[in-house]
Amino acid sequence: MDKYLPVVKPTRGHCPFFKNEVEDKINFLLTCSTYKDLRKDIVHFSEISASSKLQVLQFLMNHKLRAIAKYTVTAFRKRELLLTK
Repeated sequence: MDKYLPVVKPTRGHCPFFKNEVEDKINFLLTCSTYKDLRKDIVHFSEISASSKLQVLQFLMNHKLRAIAKYTVTAFRKRELLLTK
């Protein structure tokens, strides 16, 4: 799974937007509310709440790589804009 996603460098291990959340792939792809508007194209909230987050991540990695790639690029652009303000 790591070979498909760029390294999300944690800010001291925590989400740069929500200090009480650990930043990892699940946080970045599925739960950080900063990217909620971008996430609608790869997964619906009902899919996340109905399954374990790890199962959803595995499904996405096996079936929606193109959507994840698009999401990742867009999310990193948004992240950069928000962090440089």
